[in-house]
Amino acid sequence: RSAFSIDEQNLIDFGPDVISAANRFGVSMIRLRNLFYTHFHSDHCDFVNWENPRMSVTTPPQYRVYLSQGALDGLKQFRDLILSMGSPDYQRDICFYERQMEFIPVRLYEPFAVDDMTVSAVRGIHSGRFANETVLNYLFERAGKRFLYASDTGPYCEENYEFLSGKMLDTLIVECSFGAAAPEIKHMTCDAVRQMVDRFRKDGVVGERTEIWLTHIGH
Repeated sequence: RSAFSIDEQNLIDFGPDVISAANRFGVSMIRLRNLFYTHFHSDHCDFVNWENPRMSVTTPPQYRVYLSQGALDGLKQFRDLILSMGSPDYQRDICFYERQMEFIPVRLYEPFAVDDMTVSAVRGIHSGRFANETVLNYLFERAGKRFLYASDTGPYCEENYEFLSGKMLDTLIVECSFGAAAPEIKHMTCDAVRQMVDRFRKDGVVGERTEIWLTHIGH
């Protein structure tokens, strides 16, 4: 389930399999610095995994969590609900999380700097866990390279295409949840991916050297 390691300092999403996958592929989590959330569905965010650093025998890393304002508002409501239960264990856990994580809301189509990268969020055509959550896809730019991570989303809106126009990608990772099934408005089919890539070629976003990978396939 969903996570993508750009490098040992930068991770997209934190799905339920991320710890076992990190072990399998030899990715150290101790150097994690930046976590980019698309949205808070359980295949992209596993709250149980957030317990793991508190159990570590080494000092866990502090890291920045990038997310939409609606997602942050939802997390705050969830925190207040947990604290209202009056459990000392929950209070301890919440205090730990707030010490370890700096939550940074991002705006659509407004580039921001993260260490040596420039990052931009575009709209994922999808629904989140929280009522006012905006689902995010991310464009990363570093050392003259561009990478777009497009999961979860249905067919892109015109605002996304206008923002990305002319930004030639080195790598495109796009979801293809439903294969050849009937179109699903909040996910992609093979035909929807083909239409996206055709539009990207027309707009100068995808070229002959662009690597295109499909992910989020029918899991």
